[in-house]
Amino acid sequence: PNNRGMVELGHRSTHNMMTIIEEFLDLNVLREDQIQISPEPIPMSYILSETILNNREWADEKGIQFDVDLSEIAVYADPQHLQHAVGNLISNAIKYSPLNSSIRVYVETDEASNEATVHVVDQGEGIPAAEQPRLFQPFTTISTKPTNGEHSSGLGLWIAHEMITMQNGNIGMYDAPDGGCDFWISIPLAPMPMQQVS
Repeated sequence: PNNRGMVELGHRSTHNMMTIIEEFLDLNVLREDQIQISPEPIPMSYILSETILNNREWADEKGIQFDVDLSEIAVYADPQHLQHAVGNLISNAIKYSPLNSSIRVYVETDEASNEATVHVVDQGEGIPAAEQPRLFQPFTTISTKPTNGEHSSGLGLWIAHEMITMQNGNIGMYDAPDGGCDFWISIPLAPMPMQQVS
């Protein structure tokens, strides 16, 4: 390979290794019940913009564009652990997206259930229906393969699941209408500020 190819290969290998180390550290923390949840009102736009910024370089390497709707809503969550869970969905989408495709990220609110739902929709080949029920279990391997030689530990989605359920949220996946996957996280909306009584 040429020099550029060698640099990209080295960068990808380093990224893979860092991801694996982080996931195994998370695994130990979760297994030992060491996670402290400190929910607070937080703007969803902050979580999404920070998470996308953290993954921008990797997405650029694969020619992947983000189509993002930065909704101005606030959720009631632990900022660090919500960002971590959303980050796992976004990095998962990058990992399984074809080169030069796009990832759509948007938020829906449901006043009836008092929840916001973040959707991360990729244009990958999707996940066979028979494998979908196991997606959020630890060390799950699926037949769908990463598109640029990335490694999968089978822990990322399980870690996201644990971090979201600890915050009274839900996580799941739909088949996207045009192929690919629509992974989603639902989290409680932030309580409205108390009206001042005059």
